[in-house]
Amino acid sequence: MANSRAAAAEEIFDLLMGNEVAPRRDFIVDGARNIDRARIDV
Repeated sequence: MANSRAAAAEEIFDLLMGNEVAPRRDFIVDGARNIDRARIDV
């Protein structure tokens, strides 16, 4: 289980810190659709 969690974390890290912009943008946009706006402190 720890190896699968570490692999998943590494995959997300590579996605967010990598050189390719399009996959990072898609990840952020897709995640933004799932935000519970009532939980945002503005």
